[in-house]
Amino acid sequence: MRQTKLTNEDKVNMFKSDLDESERLYKEGKFSEAYKMLNHASKNFIKGMPSMK
Repeated sequence: MRQTKLTNEDKVNMFKSDLDESERLYKEGKFSEAYKMLNHASKNFIKGMPSMK
């Protein structure tokens, strides 16, 4: 059986890699791309978290 559901660890690792990518873009002076990447990363991370009800 193929595992399609991401574990929390997978989600955290994806978030970290998005953050690293955004930092790299920032250091290259690509500020708007870095901002978009950061925004995208945080939206995906929040969407993937269990609800806080």
